[in-house]
Amino acid sequence: MARTVEEVNASITQANSTIEEQTALISDYQQQISSANQKYEALKKQKSALDSTFNEIDILCSSLLEQCTSINDNYSSICTFANDFYISASSQIERYRTSAQTKITEMVERIEGQMESYKTTANNAQDNLDNANSALSNAQSSLSEYQYELAQAEAEEAMLMSGVTE
Repeated sequence: MARTVEEVNASITQANSTIEEQTALISDYQQQISSANQKYEALKKQKSALDSTFNEIDILCSSLLEQCTSINDNYSSICTFANDFYISASSQIERYRTSAQTKITEMVERIEGQMESYKTTANNAQDNLDNANSALSNAQSSLSEYQYELAQAEAEEAMLMSGVTE
């Protein structure tokens, strides 16, 4: 025996509820993906800027060391200050370079960790989005079937009320 109109309407109500829930989830997952992607891109720009700074520090320190070497080469024979300056300055420059580049490397590593976290968040949200889209598609298919079933149930009910039997 076919289901009654009330039974089919209950199924339709449930399918509509599922569609609303999945639509809300889809919107939430899309926002999560968008947010994670925006944060990832912002971190990517920060990382790029830090990489450039790292290289600029290296270039600057190398240039300063070349200047120190030049001063030492040109004046050490006539002045002991030049040699002392060279030793002190080159040591300071190397410490600065090492310290700055170590700090930048640590920042880059933290940023890379955050980027990986946002990438994972986006991937998980994408998986959830795919699942929600699948559930939405299934609910929409069920709704179509229930609407067809409702039309049949209404026709049967109308025939029964009119006294027509098969």
